[in-house]
Formats: sequence, structure tokens, C-alpha cells
Amino acid sequence: MQEKTLTKIALITMVVGLISLYFISSEIDVTKVESLESINPAEEVRIIGEVTSVRNSEKAIFIEMSGTKKITTPVIVFADEPLYLKVGNRIEVTGLVEEYKGKKEVIASKIAIK
Repeated sequence: MQEKTLTKIALITMVVGLISLYFISSEIDVTKVESLESINPAEEVRIIGEVTSVRNSEKAIFIEMSGTKKITTPVIVFADEPLYLKVGNRIEVTGLVEEYKGKKEVIASKIAIK
């Protein structure tokens, strides 16, 4: 095949793939919550709030954050790279709800600074 033909095929495939990803991503339903009390374990959630404390350990980073109702939510991050968060940062956390020692917490899969 000629180089022009390969370029056209690659561009068409890329455009079709991006359009497909757009429609697939709109189908994903992540619940936005303010409190974990009404959420079942193993459910994926999205929480936006302010960092109130950050503690580092060898295996995980423990974040406490509060939302608009000033309810404190524990967030656990298992990160290979360091996170540069400080108290007062406004963040959006997406992750799974887990129950540990009778309390619910979020195991973060994605954190974005707002």
C-alpha cells in the first residue's frame, strides 16, 4: 500500500475510535455523593471536597477531606508516585467505597486538583 492510503486509514480509524470513546464514556455512571453512609461497599463514587489532612506511609497515602456539608471522608491512595497535596487543596476523588473496621472509606483510583 501507498503511504497516503495508510495515512487515510489511520486518520479514519482514529476519528471513529475517538467518537466511539466519547459515546462509551457518556454511558459510564459514577455516583456523585456528599456522604458515604448511604453508599454500598464496592460502589464507585466521585467526591469533591477540601483536603483537611494528608498522612504518608510506606504503602499508602491517607487523605481526610470535607465536602460542602463539612462531613469528613477518609480517602486511601495506593500510589506509585508521590502526590503533591496539601491541606486546603480542593480535589475531586473517584474510587470505590470500602468498609474497614466498621467505617466506610474511599479507595481512590483517580484524584484531580480543582
